[in-house]
Amino acid sequence: MRIIKSALAIALVVIFVTNAMPKEAADTSTATAAKSAPAKEPVVIVESAATKDAQTSGPVAIVQQTVVKVLRVLADPKYKDPSERRKLRDKIRSILLDVVDMKNISLLTLANYRSKFSDEQFETFTKLFSQLLFSTYIIHLETYSDEKVVITGIEKTSASRARVKTKTVSSTKEIPIEFGFAKADQKWTLYDVYIEGVSLVKNYRSQFREILLNKSSAQFLERLREKVKENENKL
Repeated sequence: MRIIKSALAIALVVIFVTNAMPKEAADTSTATAAKSAPAKEPVVIVESAATKDAQTSGPVAIVQQTVVKVLRVLADPKYKDPSERRKLRDKIRSILLDVVDMKNISLLTLANYRSKFSDEQFETFTKLFSQLLFSTYIIHLETYSDEKVVITGIEKTSASRARVKTKTVSSTKEIPIEFGFAKADQKWTLYDVYIEGVSLVKNYRSQFREILLNKSSAQFLERLREKVKENENKL
């Protein structure tokens, strides 16, 4: 099972850009020093085109608040301590799952192949897919430094669909990223991420389709489970 690299690897950086690049503590004294160092405050800028929505509980506010929460965890000096990092990664995962609609993402990713899965298998797929996404992108997330997030605007395509337009800015480049939100039961949740017009959901849908053409749902889930285990062993 291929893993998305290069530009799309940043796509799930979603809300995921960091100002601090965690490194392994060389020794106990380094870890102790890291714990006492002041945390770097995240840089998130909301431009005028997005200001109105940022003042509500809508998609812009969700992106802004989630960015700040995630960056604060990543900037925590304790993140440099290997003994603390797993707990802090779990905290980031919880923050993200609070705004991401994994069931909807899973349905959109499987598309017509959803019918190959029983309800129990679909629940298993949703859980494994969530683990795959996080274990894949947390590694990329942890390598970012000296960037800021700029929320440039919002495009509401319907009463229940919107895209938040952002860019991550470093000293050498700007990367445009859009976040697709859907509204149900008065709550906005993230269901897709686009980088340079490329959809995260469509990219994975293409990869999974290649496997499901020749594999049963049970074989596919076993392959996915192996990939998740392989990724998590690298963390």
